[in-house]
Amino acid sequence: MNLFKSEWRKLIYARSTYGLLLASIALASLSAGVTPYVLSHARRFMGVDGLSQSAIVDTVYGKAASAYLFAIILGVLLMAGEFRQGTAVATFLAAPKRSRVFLAKAAMAAVAGAAFQLISAGIAIVTAKIALGFYPEAAAPSDTAILDTILAALILVQCSRWLAWQLALYFAAR
Repeated sequence: MNLFKSEWRKLIYARSTYGLLLASIALASLSAGVTPYVLSHARRFMGVDGLSQSAIVDTVYGKAASAYLFAIILGVLLMAGEFRQGTAVATFLAAPKRSRVFLAKAAMAAVAGAAFQLISAGIAIVTAKIALGFYPEAAAPSDTAILDTILAALILVQCSRWLAWQLALYFAAR
């Protein structure tokens, strides 16, 4: 539990955490906010029927999950930050079992990545709702569009984090 608290403190005291969160919110909001405009003008170029179908409106909400890359970057910074700054020695002296340190880092990366995605997807969903309000011809989203978007955001970041973890273990073993 002390290792988890230690990782939490390292996370909240790093300025890069807040910069990545702001970038994640900005990208997800921009993506979800601009998509209604693009789709409303799409019938000219792509033959799409604008925003009159609920499946197309669901894609606007789906754009809210687009900022998962920043959660992955945060996980990389959590895992590699101590080695870059040279403080890993103190961490491993305080907790000599490497597996516990790596598990605490992985757990904090999972929690922080999920929080990043929930915050950025939530704000982007609100942005999409506001942007869709400017288009009276827009159809209503399907009943599960928002829940599906939030679940997709969480699953996407955790799968990506798992893949990054597996690659890190593979290259560390070489």
